[in-house]
Amino acid sequence: MKLFWMELKKIFTWPVILLVVILNLLLYILLIEFELEYFPNGRPAKDVFQVEMEMIDRYGEVIDEDEFADFIGTYDERVKDANEFLQTDELAIKAGVDSYEEFRNTDIDDMAAEEMHSHIMFELEEDLFWELQARESIIERYESRVTGLEFLIRYQSNSKQEKERIREMLQNRKFQYYSELVLRNFENYSSQVVVIILLSIAIVLSPIYIRDKVRDIVPLQYTSKKGRGIFHLKWRAGLTSIGILLAIHLLIYGGLYLTNDTAHYFFMHVYSMSNNPVWYDITFGEFILLTIVAIIMLGYVFGILTIACSALVGNYLTQISTQILLFCAFAFVMIPVGVQRIIETMYLPWVVPTIYISLILFVCLTDRFVKKRELVKDI
Repeated sequence: MKLFWMELKKIFTWPVILLVVILNLLLYILLIEFELEYFPNGRPAKDVFQVEMEMIDRYGEVIDEDEFADFIGTYDERVKDANEFLQTDELAIKAGVDSYEEFRNTDIDDMAAEEMHSHIMFELEEDLFWELQARESIIERYESRVTGLEFLIRYQSNSKQEKERIREMLQNRKFQYYSELVLRNFENYSSQVVVIILLSIAIVLSPIYIRDKVRDIVPLQYTSKKGRGIFHLKWRAGLTSIGILLAIHLLIYGGLYLTNDTAHYFFMHVYSMSNNPVWYDITFGEFILLTIVAIIMLGYVFGILTIACSALVGNYLTQISTQILLFCAFAFVMIPVGVQRIIETMYLPWVVPTIYISLILFVCLTDRFVKKRELVKDI
């Protein structure tokens, strides 16, 4: 056990820890900060988010005809408020616009009307008019909920299974009532977090075996039976390091995500807030848990492959080249398919599970090969 802790300390040296911290700070600024500081991003996204928060409290996930009529009533009341505003606004009076309907149909060639529109929307940033735009997008989505799914079946379905899934959604009235603003923000956020985790793992674990090879310590270790066991000790220390890195990153970035105040959406089914159909009737909260499981699996697969590469290659240059190729494969294939689009119907339902199973089998075979190679290795 003492040797195990020594190997763990050799992995988490102060220079390595400092480098990982600096990497996380830089990538937080470059990748993560935008998804937190600027969510919702711009208008009317901000207004859609605020209106939907009110709708969730008032109507819940499913909006029936009576609730939609109530929503229309609220919209009409807000239109009256907009009419009163326009009838007292100097630029609106000058442009001859005294109703919200006229405001919506502003002629861009009319300089006075265009000046009035720009003044209200972008200089005053009048919340009422942005809110009305948000409500109109929600009304349009509700009114096209059936035709939207029918359109997907007819023109955009990629497979027979996808068509069957959409028909089942249509039959059971599994409609999208809310925007995908929150869902897409989480998907972007989680994919950026995976990138940071993989890079952190690469930095920490790449030197695990290379370090001793470069220093010519390996021949000394193999002069004794106990020394030969250090290889397996390092391997276990590497697996433990992956778990530590995953736990720290998920706790920190999970806590940061909660600042987006999306807890209202956790109980809602993903299909009710996604433009793209999904295979499973899971809630947004369950989708978050599924994503965390996927991140843990990817972290361990990437980490084990990193350890294996360090055991197989003979110098830092080869290790770095191998890590770049490995990271690119995960960044351009596994993250988009296995994290961002993990349950969407754009891929057949067996594709993502097959990818993960194949990765696990490949890692198991790699583990066996590297350890068997070590048993017969001659120094």
